[in-house]
Amino acid sequence: RSETVWDLRDAPLRGVTHLELYRTRQIIWPRRVAQWTDCLESLVIETVDDGLIHRLVGVKTLRRLVICDCGDMDVDEFVAIGKLKNLTELRCGGVTERLGPFAGDVTCAIGRGLVEAHFHVCVEYPVEESLFD
Repeated sequence: RSETVWDLRDAPLRGVTHLELYRTRQIIWPRRVAQWTDCLESLVIETVDDGLIHRLVGVKTLRRLVICDCGDMDVDEFVAIGKLKNLTELRCGGVTERLGPFAGDVTCAIGRGLVEAHFHVCVEYPVEESLFD
């Protein structure tokens, strides 16, 4: 694991539609991600920290969310994924026994727009992104 700390508060990503972040020790997200990006459609992250899911609420362009390892998420943040109403694709790896019972609640809360949802016990990287391992 890298010792890299990414502070994204001063790096607005206007025009970026797809963002993938791996191998960082910590990511510091802007307080209001919706004001930080104007067109983010896809976010792939290794783990969730810094209250990211709550910060993503209000990002109306976000359609795809991949969390490779949910193992360290608390139940509140995992359930908050359901507040991301515009998601059409959700993939969560590392879903522990503690989080698994809430997967149905998450998909139900997102609603009919969610076309594809995967919850896996094993940590899972999207095939196209795992080539560096």
